[in-house]
Amino acid sequence: MNILILASTHMFHKILMSSLLFLGLLLSMSSSYAASIAGTLSIKESELRFIDFSRYSEVEELFDTGELIIDFESQTQTKLNKNGKVLQFESPNGDHSGTGVISVAYKNIQRKILVDINIKQESTTSLISQRSSSDFSNIKDYNIFSKMPYHRLQERSLSCESSATSDVLSYLMSSKVTELSVIEKLGKSDFYNKLPVKRDVGTVWGNPNKGFVGYINSTSGVTAKQKLMTGYGVYEAPIAGVYNDYGFKTNIINGENHTENYGETEQLTQILTELASGNMVQLWGDWCTIPKYEDGDISNLSITNSKARNGEISGKNECYNVLQDRTLNWSYVNEVGEYISHEGLDGQHAFILLGWKGDITNPSHVRVWDTNTGYHEYQTIEWLRKWKAMDYRTVIIESIQKSKT
Repeated sequence: MNILILASTHMFHKILMSSLLFLGLLLSMSSSYAASIAGTLSIKESELRFIDFSRYSEVEELFDTGELIIDFESQTQTKLNKNGKVLQFESPNGDHSGTGVISVAYKNIQRKILVDINIKQESTTSLISQRSSSDFSNIKDYNIFSKMPYHRLQERSLSCESSATSDVLSYLMSSKVTELSVIEKLGKSDFYNKLPVKRDVGTVWGNPNKGFVGYINSTSGVTAKQKLMTGYGVYEAPIAGVYNDYGFKTNIINGENHTENYGETEQLTQILTELASGNMVQLWGDWCTIPKYEDGDISNLSITNSKARNGEISGKNECYNVLQDRTLNWSYVNEVGEYISHEGLDGQHAFILLGWKGDITNPSHVRVWDTNTGYHEYQTIEWLRKWKAMDYRTVIIESIQKSKT
């Protein structure tokens, strides 16, 4: 099995034409490697993700004289080899998971870097279904809302991700799954139910790619709010882990591993195709809605489960600062003690994809369940803005439950 390591070429525009200096880049890589998609070794934008030998001759020189080796806990060693004009990871023995090291070797220089690896042979794409959007070209109005047994609003201040997951699981399993049971299984960062701290590097908090950051609910003395940086949330990989724990296969889409190669509308068509094929889709986006696209009926403070569950009344996602910069900045500590800067969003939120209006390849509206304000049909231009604000983070959940391993 060959697993292609992808990245944007702009990362290397400052690389000097020297193989030794490029080695310095390799040796400075942090250990936040995580295979968030089955079959893909995902590396963050600030780190090595792509080597195009046709553009950088000094890279080719390095790999003519040295090599990268992934050394797993099982003592299995596999080399990162040059294959054509790109770097590919070869995993001849199938699945690998657990903690291992990457050994960087060049002449007499060596360094080992701890990594978490979870590579499976099941898929080399971000998609589960093999269906094409053309299979659904005659469907101009699609909505699974009435099929879902539960449409629940979140029970805690910042539990949107767990609330959405509980509704999806309840639908797939034909059995009620509570928000609390999801929270209990959910990964927690080292700053779960903790406030950020000040250090020499600035504000330090948790890593939402690893687990929930901050307080999930207001408690005595602490109001859990993103803008106050008392609570934040969790991203797609830990949520995918919950689905996996319940026996469902998942794949992940985000701006780093997929959308660099696809336009926004094409990306949207792909997840709509997954939904029409019978799989479920959980999304991350901006909670706030630009006023001219608002479709809510009442204040979000007045919406209740009894009002929202039929989809006839929804709350408004009103933010006075919707068009202002709402970036939240902090650093988290990775597995080898390095500080990694992170940009969060005051307004990051989880949704369930329900359907669309219009042509699947160019829909006029996208239907979603918002765990805070209920059912919405957003014009596609507004939904794409919301989705992009959270880097297109998405979990695709296969509808067939498998036995737990």
